[in-house]
Amino acid sequence: MLGESDLNPSVIVQGKEGERYLLLGNEAVVRGGLEGAFSVFTSYPGTPASEILDVASKISKEAEIYAEYSINEKVAIDTAVGAAMNGLRSVTAMKHVGLNVASDTLMVLPYFPPKTAMVVVVSDDPAAYSSQNEQDSRNYGYFANIPTLQPSSPQEAKDSMVLAAEFSEGYELPVLLRLDLRISHVRGPVTFGRRSQLRERKWFVKERGRYAAIPPYSLEAHEVLIKKMERLKAEINSGRFHALIDNGSEYGVLCAGSAASYVLDAQLQNSERPDIMKLLMVHPLPEEAVLKFLSSHKKVLVVEELDPLLETKVKSLAYERGLETIILGKESGIPPVGELSLGLVKDALARLVGAQKPDGLRDRKVSGTISRLPVFCAGCPHRASMHIIKTVAGRSRIVVSDIGCYGIGILPPTEVGDLLMDMGFSVGGANGFSIQAKEKPIAVIGDSTFFHAGIPALINAVWNGHAITLVILDNGTTAMTGLQPNPGSDLLPRSEDAQKISLEEIVRACGVKDIRVLNPFEIRTAREALKQTLAAPGVSVVIFREACALLSSKEAKAAGQGIKPYVVIADKCNNCNACLLLAGCPALMPHEFGSDEAQGKVSIDQETCTGCGFCAEVCPYDAIVVGS
Repeated sequence: MLGESDLNPSVIVQGKEGERYLLLGNEAVVRGGLEGAFSVFTSYPGTPASEILDVASKISKEAEIYAEYSINEKVAIDTAVGAAMNGLRSVTAMKHVGLNVASDTLMVLPYFPPKTAMVVVVSDDPAAYSSQNEQDSRNYGYFANIPTLQPSSPQEAKDSMVLAAEFSEGYELPVLLRLDLRISHVRGPVTFGRRSQLRERKWFVKERGRYAAIPPYSLEAHEVLIKKMERLKAEINSGRFHALIDNGSEYGVLCAGSAASYVLDAQLQNSERPDIMKLLMVHPLPEEAVLKFLSSHKKVLVVEELDPLLETKVKSLAYERGLETIILGKESGIPPVGELSLGLVKDALARLVGAQKPDGLRDRKVSGTISRLPVFCAGCPHRASMHIIKTVAGRSRIVVSDIGCYGIGILPPTEVGDLLMDMGFSVGGANGFSIQAKEKPIAVIGDSTFFHAGIPALINAVWNGHAITLVILDNGTTAMTGLQPNPGSDLLPRSEDAQKISLEEIVRACGVKDIRVLNPFEIRTAREALKQTLAAPGVSVVIFREACALLSSKEAKAAGQGIKPYVVIADKCNNCNACLLLAGCPALMPHEFGSDEAQGKVSIDQETCTGCGFCAEVCPYDAIVVGS
C-alpha cells in the first residue's frame, strides 16, 4: 500500500484506519474531509489546489458526498457557506488568488458564521510557478481574524481537516487551512484514521439578526468574534498545535508549513543542531508556548516563506514581554521572494549557530540544462487563434489578454497580448483602453474565465457604449488546471438537472448584437471575420470554437479513432522556417534535430503531431501535407 504511486481514488474512501498510503497533500485533504465527516466540497479549479475537487468529484458517489465545480471562487465559498448554514459540514478549496475573489464573503463570514463546520482550504504558489503573483494567504487569516492552520506534510494536511472540524464547530468559526505548492503536490506517507460517519442531518434555524450583516448587528458580532479568538488563544498552547525537537542547543528555530520540512532536513546535516519549534496553528499564535521557547534560547531564527508574518509577530511578542533573546528572520538569508530551498535554509542555520557554511550545502544548478519558455501543446487551437489575432491586429492595436493557457501567447513566437493581470481583466481593461483609443482594442479571454469573471465587464461595455472586440477562446474545458468542466463544456456535473450553458446566448443576453462563431483552424475565413468586427462600431464578440487538443486526442483514442499526422515533403521545403517561427509547435523539429529521412529539412514528430493542420496553413510553399 505504501509503495503505490498512482493512487486509485477509491482508496480515499475504502482505506481502513491504520493503513498507510502515499498521498498528495491535496488527496490527503479529501481523506481528512471524510474522516472529519464533511459532506460538501466546492471549488473553482486553480493550481496548486485543483486536485482537491478533482478527487472529491471522482469519489462523490461512492463516498456519498456532494462535490461541485463552481463558476468561480466567490460562488464556491457562498455555496459551501449556504450548505454549512443548513447543517452540512462543508469545505471550499481554491488557489491563493482565488481567495481574493472569495474574500468578500470570507471577511464577513467570521462575524456571522454557521454553527456547522466550515473550512476554507487555500494553496499558495511561492515563486509563482503557475500564477500571476505569489501572495501569502496567511495574511487573510490575520485579516479576517480566523483560526489558521499551516500543515507541513500530507499527514498533517489530513489531520488538520479533522482538527478544523472540531475547532470550527467548537468555536462557531470558519477555519483557514493554508497549503502551498510543495505541500499540495508532494506525495508522502499518510496513516489513515477512522472515517467518521456523516452526521445526523440538521437544518437551518431562523434566528432574527443572527445572520444579518447589517449595522445593528455587525458591531456586536465583531465583539463576539474577538472574544472567541481570545478563548481560542488560551487553548492552543498545548502540544496539539506545535511540535518541539530538543537537541539541547542554545539556538532555536521557529517554523511552520513547508519551511519546517526544509528545516528538519537541513538540521540533520549541521554539525550543531538547533532546537526546533514547528507550529501548526499560525493564527492565533500559541503565545505562551512561543514565549517559553524564546526565553530558553540565546538566538532564535524564524524560517518562513514569503511574508515575515511569524517573524513580525514573534518579535513584537518578545518586545512586549521584555525578552533579551535575539530573533533573526529575513535578514539571515531567508528571502521574502520565491521558494525556500535546502541550500538557503542550511546557510541560514549555519549563520545562526556561527558556523561556516559546510561544503556541499549550497544549491547547485545542474550544468548543461537549458531554460525554456512554456509553449502551446501540439494541436492547440489557441495557436491558430493567436496567429489570426496577431496578423489582423497589427503592431499598434492594444490586445488585453487574460488568465488561462492562452496567456502564454504573450511569449514568443506568438507574442500576442500587451498586458495580462487577473481573471476577467481583459474585458474590463479593454473597456478602459477604449475611452481613449486610436484603434478598437481587443480583449482575449477563455471560455471558463469568461464564465468566471468576464460577464459583468461585457455588460458594462454594452451599457456604457465602449467600442471593443472580445475574442472568446472556447476549447470546451478548463484546460490549464486539468481539463475540468465549465458551464459551456460537454462535461456536465453529476446532477441529472445540469445543463450546458450556451456562450452565444449569454453574450446575446448581455446586449451584444455582433456575434460570430468561428473555427480558428479555418484561418482565412476567421481572419476576415475578425477584420470586420474591428471595423464595426460598438461591442463585437468573436468566439473561436475548437476543442482542446488534449481533450480531443483523449476522446479519439478512447473511441479507437486514429490520428493522421502531417509530414513535410522534403523536395518542396526550403527551410524558410516559417512553420517554426509562426507555429512554434513542439511537433515541429528544426533540421538540426530531424531524422535521416528528413534530408536536412524541417520535420514533424509523428508521435506528437495531432493532425490539426495549422503548420500546413502557414507554410508558403505547400510543403506540409497529411501523411499517408
